[in-house]
Amino acid sequence: MWDLPNFDEFAFIDSCNLKFPPIYVATKVRDSTLNSEIIKRRDQKFRSIGKQKEQQELDQINRDFIDSLYLSKGSLNAFNEEEIYQFSMVAHHSEDCDWTYKWIERLIDLSNGGYKGNTMLGPLLDRMLHPKDGYCSKQDLTKRDDFISMLKNKYPIFFEKHKLSW
Repeated sequence: MWDLPNFDEFAFIDSCNLKFPPIYVATKVRDSTLNSEIIKRRDQKFRSIGKQKEQQELDQINRDFIDSLYLSKGSLNAFNEEEIYQFSMVAHHSEDCDWTYKWIERLIDLSNGGYKGNTMLGPLLDRMLHPKDGYCSKQDLTKRDDFISMLKNKYPIFFEKHKLSW
């Protein structure tokens, strides 16, 4: 059309826009990307430089944040793989065994439901529940043994599949 005499390209486009108004779609920032980045940054901020007290405070903030996200959505199935991975990382680093037990169950339920994405569930189980040097084993062996007994009864196929012999 540029070769037409007296053709005004901008007038043509304006007339088209009047007859067929453009549809503007607002760009959406996925909250999941933001959530997983927030959790990841808190999880690593002081851990690598050895400031344990400051890191413990951020770990608690992360646990509270993750719990509120979970309560708002009601199921791990509502989260993407990166979020689930970050949840499992926080559980892996946690010093709150009761919180970790709750999240171990949720992650096992997710795994049993067919989830094939990335998690730290295996290393989490080993770090927290290993009979000799697991963190929760050292904190309260009786509570840990009761938790494992409950897991074995509730998830026997999971224990067989992953060859957990505790």
